[in-house]
Amino acid sequence: METIVAIDLGKRKSVLCTMDRSSLKTQYRTVRTRPEVFHDIFAELDAHAAIVLFEIGNQAGWLSDMLRGMGLDFKVANTNDPAWKWTNHPVKSDKKDALRLAMMYHQGFFPEVYMPCKAVRQKRMLIGYRQSLVGRLTQVKNSIRAILCTMAIDWPAGKSGWTQKQIAKLAEHARPLDAIADACDFWRGQLYTELQLYAAVKQQLDDVTAKLDAAQKEHSRVGGSSPVKRGSLNPSEISAYPSMTNQIFFTFHSKNSPGVLLPY
Repeated sequence: METIVAIDLGKRKSVLCTMDRSSLKTQYRTVRTRPEVFHDIFAELDAHAAIVLFEIGNQAGWLSDMLRGMGLDFKVANTNDPAWKWTNHPVKSDKKDALRLAMMYHQGFFPEVYMPCKAVRQKRMLIGYRQSLVGRLTQVKNSIRAILCTMAIDWPAGKSGWTQKQIAKLAEHARPLDAIADACDFWRGQLYTELQLYAAVKQQLDDVTAKLDAAQKEHSRVGGSSPVKRGSLNPSEISAYPSMTNQIFFTFHSKNSPGVLLPY
């Protein structure tokens, strides 16, 4: 490829570094991070002589979908690579980050990560969302147990404390806050609120789980398979929802957001 277009993607603004490989001359421009803006820029590129580079992240999905649809070559950088460590590059800017992408590709050691199609990413995103709902439900349970502990109310440990029968017993202690006059009973209002949250999150978790199970059954019925091409990605952790063994998603670790689940 004779032309490299390296993009430092930002939430609202992005910096593009266009490099001519024959002369190594670079041009920079700052644009709004909007699909219509990028489409107009990519439409001017020669599909046989240009390649687009950008980092993995939340906006990498729709950008890769656009490039695929336009028939342009692209590569997505794995930001878990040592080249992105703060200790290796303490001085950072949007222009320098875009230039680093271009130079790494030009010199032949671009740390690429595979970007699957939109359907696969959406399934992985839903799996990640399910895991976040499990975490929220656990937080609500812990909060309820803490309230009961302050009132010296003994409660069964583990799953036995969250059966329908036990939830009904909890509801007997709870009262809406606006119905409580005595300050000594404010804990009942907190318990009422937490039980409302428990019911809402539990329902959402059940709905998401049912959708994932239905999607997997349909996937198995048509005899499909979705192997994960990892490229050069070396994730420190790979998680999978039990009933969807083919839909694996990665746990992305960075300096500012460790353990964030991303559907790549």
